[in-house]
Amino acid sequence: MSRWQIRRKRKNRKRLLGAFLLIVFFSSSMNMVFADQNIQSLLTNWFDQKKTAAIDEIEEAVDAEQQEQTQRLQKELQSEIEQLDKKLNDFTNQEKEKRVQAIQEHADELIANMNLDETEKREFVRAELKQIVQEAKNKMDNVRTELKAVEEAGQVYQPESEEK
Repeated sequence: MSRWQIRRKRKNRKRLLGAFLLIVFFSSSMNMVFADQNIQSLLTNWFDQKKTAAIDEIEEAVDAEQQEQTQRLQKELQSEIEQLDKKLNDFTNQEKEKRVQAIQEHADELIANMNLDETEKREFVRAELKQIVQEAKNKMDNVRTELKAVEEAGQVYQPESEEK
């Protein structure tokens, strides 16, 4: 081979090597650009996933706590209702006993103060007064049943007004 051909081969090799190095350089630069964009999208996706997971976890925790507190409130409310119901029943029984005692005392007083000689009239009056006492007891018992029926319906109790 001549010198000239050897130089040409060396030049061609240098050109090929230079072209190869340029291609490698530009390829790696492109990969860096793509890698930078990939890292940015990868980080964005990762943050979005973490944000969504955190929001879901918070919502689950809030829902669980809300359910727990609701159950606790229902138990406390039920306990309070039972106590109030017992107090109302006790109050109703006490008031009923007071009223019945007052009616019986009044009836006994009327019977004692009667100046009837005939036992038949006396028994008639006694029977009438007993009937009045029994009607009063029945009306007092009806107050409790009406109150329970109204409470179950969720309304406010309003006693029936008597027309005289």
